[in-house]
Amino acid sequence: MLYYLILAGAFLTAFLVVILFYEYAFASRLQILKRLRVFTVPLEEIAEEDFPSQKSFIKNFLQFLGVLGRMLPRRLSLQITQQKLIQAQILMRVEEFTGLTLVCGVAFFLLFCLLGSNIWVALLGGVAGFRLPHMVVDIKKSKRKEALTNQLPEALGIIASGLRAGFSFPQALAVVSREMDP
Repeated sequence: MLYYLILAGAFLTAFLVVILFYEYAFASRLQILKRLRVFTVPLEEIAEEDFPSQKSFIKNFLQFLGVLGRMLPRRLSLQITQQKLIQAQILMRVEEFTGLTLVCGVAFFLLFCLLGSNIWVALLGGVAGFRLPHMVVDIKKSKRKEALTNQLPEALGIIASGLRAGFSFPQALAVVSREMDP
């Protein structure tokens, strides 16, 4: 039991150190951005900010993941990762995705540390946690690609019919966008 308390305390300490480092490193920039936001934000968003909501939590969490991703060294695969995120239609920056990958890996490692006493199983769980976000992106990418492949013949048929009927190409594309599912 003491082992779990020490492990939880170490995780909490590391988490708080990261948050304090973020606040210290970006304090002046955050103050400037906060002041600028008052003058540049539309009135609809100001009304939403009056009531704390889940959206602001998600924005803050994505910003935190972005900071984590920026702290890691740049890799050559950042462009490939960005392309995969775009193809999977995941609206997330590469830095945020890298931070999410890091958080998942550490969380899985700690989870397997708590569940089992074998460090090798915990390391394997950590590696699986690092790989999990990439697997989710690959699955979403393949589903989107499959949907596009299934809809392409019908879309081309509608475009061809529209062109035969005398529509211009943009008009035929407009018909496709109205008639077919996204």
